[in-house]
Amino acid sequence: MKILNRIFLTLAVSLASVTMSHAATIVENFDGADDGSFQRVHSDFNILGYSIAYRSGAVWRAGGFVGMSSEWLGNYAHGGAYWANTNNTLKKAKAIAEARVTMYGNSQNAPYNWGAWWVSNLLMDNNVYEIDIMETPYPEGNNFNTFNYWASGAFPTGDHKTMIGTQWWRNSYRTYKADYTKAKEVKFYMNGNLQYTSVISEDNTGRTVWPLFNNRPSVVQLVERGTNLPSGRYPDLYVDWMKITY
Repeated sequence: MKILNRIFLTLAVSLASVTMSHAATIVENFDGADDGSFQRVHSDFNILGYSIAYRSGAVWRAGGFVGMSSEWLGNYAHGGAYWANTNNTLKKAKAIAEARVTMYGNSQNAPYNWGAWWVSNLLMDNNVYEIDIMETPYPEGNNFNTFNYWASGAFPTGDHKTMIGTQWWRNSYRTYKADYTKAKEVKFYMNGNLQYTSVISEDNTGRTVWPLFNNRPSVVQLVERGTNLPSGRYPDLYVDWMKITY
């Protein structure tokens, strides 16, 4: 029996080694100024009557991190967005996405800012697949979202969760992670601790998504408050590192 147990144990260890050998991790430490697999977004668009502008100059990369500024100029929102190139090696399905992120500066305007770390295929139709891992459009706390269908003019379907009372998460570096390796399920973690499990009706494990970082004044607050938002600089979004395991 002892010999059989050793054989089974050896076989189990071997199988575990084989399984682990299939996993690969891509790490981006944001060293140097070369954008590499990422691009600085330069785009003008409109959300519910409010002008939004992403500018490449609102993104800076140096010293092992990337930063994105945010500003409300009285009649439009200005910010930075840093997105992975859509055809590069970071475009994966059935993966684990993790990043160490914080927001810093102008705490008075912090409740009106939208900073986000997410993965998506960037489609606004019934083929959308979007996972919001760190999202702060509300003063109440962080959002965990898994969207799998976006009807025209309507809120996307899937699963939406605001973690009430977690607004303090954004005030220092924390590690936000989403595990979307299983069908109809996404697990969200903060600093390695499971915070929420999103259950959806569709199997999205075959859909490829890529990492995205955004920072700008919140459209939610713009709609609720009109243009009566404090003008000036809003908190910056900083990303220390990011990794994709697949």
